[in-house]
Amino acid sequence: MKISFWDILAILGVLALLAVAAGLAVVFLNPQSALNPFPPATLPARVVIPSETPTMQQLPPTWTVVVTESTQVVLGETPLPPVATNDSQPTLTPRPTATRTPTPTKEMTATYTQAPNQALWISQSPEDGKTFSPGEDFDMVWRIKNTGTLAWTKRYSFEYVSGAPIHKYYSEIALKDIVQPGGTAVLTVDMVAPMEPGSYRTEWAMVDDTNNRFYHFFFFFTVK
Repeated sequence: MKISFWDILAILGVLALLAVAAGLAVVFLNPQSALNPFPPATLPARVVIPSETPTMQQLPPTWTVVVTESTQVVLGETPLPPVATNDSQPTLTPRPTATRTPTPTKEMTATYTQAPNQALWISQSPEDGKTFSPGEDFDMVWRIKNTGTLAWTKRYSFEYVSGAPIHKYYSEIALKDIVQPGGTAVLTVDMVAPMEPGSYRTEWAMVDDTNNRFYHFFFFFTVK
């Protein structure tokens, strides 16, 4: 049997087809095969993430917007009062005339009440401001009026109170005569000027029968 050239060529074509079919089957079954001219990309290693117990996450506080009612003042236009025109003349209203009524005046009457023991200075000798020489002897005389309601008996007196003690003898002297209300007592004291120059004052007082001082009088003088 003689095999021709075409028979050989047909056999080779069939073998080639079988080889291609076998290669395609291998590539299909194993894409990573070396026979695959276009192998797929290699996948990265699988990472396994460990599971954790879920934790409740607290959200931050949020602002709550509270809408409050506000009073809105709407300024409206206030109607202006009508303007008077010159069409009508204003009416004059007569003004009442005030009548002055005299106010009655009240007379003030001073009431003077006399005290039982009361006195008033009338005069003295020497006068205040008299100048004496050191150690000069003199008589001091006061005239005192009884302006009270009681008579000054002989149990009344006048006495030294304070200041320069220039009386020569007694610091308390009884009245020699009774002095009725309205009368005047003459009070005399023997005195002597101090030896040291200067300005001086001596104070005396009227004393009633209960030893109560009810009137004071003074004498001011100078020694040079």
